[in-house]
Amino acid sequence: MDARPRRLHPPRLPKYVFKIRDLYYFRYLCPKDIALRLNKKELSLALMTRYMSEAEQRAVKLFQAIYTYMEETRSMNLTDQQAEASKKLQVNLELE
Repeated sequence: MDARPRRLHPPRLPKYVFKIRDLYYFRYLCPKDIALRLNKKELSLALMTRYMSEAEQRAVKLFQAIYTYMEETRSMNLTDQQAEASKKLQVNLELE
């Protein structure tokens, strides 16, 4: 019996990372309470890389920043302007 050659599948990406052409992107669907505060149903950003391993690392940092932001926003009852400023600061710090 001849052994069939196995097909090699590329490794799977986290569900919030996707690729368009040669660049990787990050997409996160916001929970309803956060979506109302941000006036956005989803957050999406270009990860500015063509390499899967680098995209995964950046996506994990970004996901952690978003999770931290959500926890802080929920616990502190921030105004909409304070929440927006906090989100921008948190994301910028994590991407540096």
